[in-house]
This record gives sequence, C-alpha cells and structure tokens, in this order.
Amino acid sequence: MRVEMVRRGLVPGAVAGVVGGLGVGLIMARLGSPTAAPPVAAVSLSVPLITAALVGAGFGLMVWHQRSGPSEIFFWGLGYGVFVWFLGPLTLMPLLRQRTLAWDVRSAQAAFPGLLGLLIFGAIAGLTLAVLRWASGPRMSGVFQGSLLRGAASGLFAGWIVGRILDAQHQLPAWVVPAGSLPPLLVVLASGAIAGAGFAALHPGLLEGGGPALVRGTVYGFFC
Repeated sequence: MRVEMVRRGLVPGAVAGVVGGLGVGLIMARLGSPTAAPPVAAVSLSVPLITAALVGAGFGLMVWHQRSGPSEIFFWGLGYGVFVWFLGPLTLMPLLRQRTLAWDVRSAQAAFPGLLGLLIFGAIAGLTLAVLRWASGPRMSGVFQGSLLRGAASGLFAGWIVGRILDAQHQLPAWVVPAGSLPPLLVVLASGAIAGAGFAALHPGLLEGGGPALVRGTVYGFFC
C-alpha cells in the first residue's frame, strides 16, 4: 500500500506541484514581478519550487486513492489552493511571525492576491495530475473525441452569444486581447471553441443533469 501511495500519490503530486509553481512563476514574471540577481537566481528559484513540490505532494497524497476523472481532480485542485491559502497566509505565517491568527476581513483582503495565485497553482496542479493519471491509464477513443467535438460546438455557440452582447454595447474590440489583424468576433469564437473543448476534456463521456453542469461550467468560466 505504501508503494502504491508513493507511486500514485506522492511522486505525481510533487511533479504536478512543480508544474503549478512554474506556471505561477511565469505569470508573475510576465506581470513584471521583481526577480533576483543572477548570482542568487538559482537559489531564489529552487526554494519556491521545493515548496511547490511539497505542497503538490500533499495534494497527491490527499487524492491518490480516489478513482476520479479529470474534472473532479481539477476542482479539488482549486479547493486545495483555497485550503493552502487559508492554512498558510492566514494561519501558519501569522502564528510564526506575530503569534496571532489573521482570521479577519482586513487580513483576508490584504492576502487576496495570494489567493488568486494559489487558485492558479491548484488548477494547474490538478490538471497536471489528471494528465499524469490519464497517461498511465486506459485511453478513451470514440467517446472522448465525440465529447471534444460537442464541447467545441457548445463553446462556439457560447462565444457567439458573448460576442454579440459585447458588440451590441461597442465593447468587443476593447474586450478582446490584441491579435493582429484578426476580427475581434473571430477571436471570441475561437476562444469559445477552445474553452468548450477544454471543458469537455474534463468531462469525457459524462452524463449529468443541468444543475451540476451549470455549476461546473460557471466555475470553469471563472477560471478561464
């Protein structure tokens, strides 16, 4: 059992944590976060990656025994990011520094940027862990491909509705990220199709009622 825990939980969780840490680090670098000087860059990079690997290993150990699909692992990753945010910046770090808890609205507002970062970390780690499990498990052929096509078609329709709403309010050019000479509506439609296919990839062959699908779609849209 211990060998299975390490093989299915600890190791892939650590790998997923490193990927999540790299993803958040790239986003911070793109946003202009200050970086260390070259002589200490390796040290300043290794410490967050080791921390990310340990946090990811904890996530892997929490879900290793679950036989769940990529959708559940993705949402558990988001939830785990919130848990780490509450446990770290609001609980352990204030206890170590000031010997007091930061369980108040003002502290939560000050730590809100960290919550966004940990949500991104948890989502990337969850997706990475789902991919690692998929790579070591049985493949889905026809059902998976059909689900991707239906998801892309749904995303295309949703993108058309969003694009029409934005265009009616003359906000479409400002809302779309600059993409050269491509028409803004085409960018929205392509983004919708890609996002829809991604949502379907999280739910391959899954049949469920409108309520759970609506909730999961809303959370997925917020993540996007």
